[in-house]
Amino acid sequence: TEQGARSKEHGARSTEHGARNAEHGDRHTLYQPQKHTYVIMDPTLPLPEMSSFFEVRLVKETFKFNAAHFIAFRGFRERLHGHNYTCAVRLIGSRRISSDGYLLDFGDVKKVTRSVCKELNEYFLCPMQSVVLTITLVKVDGKEMVKIVCEDGEIFLLPREDCLLLPIVHSSAEEMAIYLWSKILNGLDAPTLIRRGIHTLEVSVSEAIGQTAVFRYPVPTGPDCPPLDVASFIAGENVPVAPCPSLPGKEGGASMELLQIIRSGSSHENGTQIRCCDDCGSGSSWLKQKLQILVDSANEGKMREQILAGKKCSVEDLIEIVGESENAI
Repeated sequence: TEQGARSKEHGARSTEHGARNAEHGDRHTLYQPQKHTYVIMDPTLPLPEMSSFFEVRLVKETFKFNAAHFIAFRGFRERLHGHNYTCAVRLIGSRRISSDGYLLDFGDVKKVTRSVCKELNEYFLCPMQSVVLTITLVKVDGKEMVKIVCEDGEIFLLPREDCLLLPIVHSSAEEMAIYLWSKILNGLDAPTLIRRGIHTLEVSVSEAIGQTAVFRYPVPTGPDCPPLDVASFIAGENVPVAPCPSLPGKEGGASMELLQIIRSGSSHENGTQIRCCDDCGSGSSWLKQKLQILVDSANEGKMREQILAGKKCSVEDLIEIVGESENAI
């Protein structure tokens, strides 16, 4: 009887253990990981419908060139000088790379970029589309020369073989980045880049450490890829790089020679305008008006009376003379 009772108790425990196992199985089934469906976006989709996951950037010691230049725009010209330029290339692609595991072979980018830099090395960068430089090819003693007449009347005469005639307006790092962009794109072949899912090319040009201009532009999808028109990226409005020093109330007037301020807006001997911005004319007129008041006073006015009386004129005296004259008008 005792043995039968023990058998029944053991059976009950087995049944309870089985029930617990079944419950544990249900819980285990409840937390089974779910299967996910991943959607691969078409790399040919236009931006911004497609996000970029892959990109490569190359900055090599061999991406360099040495060149001479000077920046010139209306009312300003740098002295002739040079830079040890360096550049970098960035290719921005889609969510998928090609079957070879590359976005693009580094070797292809290095080969093209080094070749483009070599074409620029040890030349004078001549901006053929400049609006303030008159650039012509002339013969001197039977040799072809590049003649550059500047807005200020200065003339450069350089051997043709030492000059690189570029389709740019200014030989700035920004415009050189645009020029290099077209050259590098041509070498890499735009249709090939598009087929590999690369939609944007970025080119950086540095004149020195910490001085870098970056140009980023979409890779064209059409069959023809002509070089970019650099001039089309320049704003038509004449915006000075600093406040015009010839205008009243503007800072920086003391740093500009008085004669240059007076003559701003006046015609130079060669017919060009010596102006830094469209407001220069009004600034020069304002200053000339004040100077004329002082001249009149020195010739036959209060200033002349003080000079004849042996008295010295102070700045306050001049301010008072100008103020009295303006009040009388």
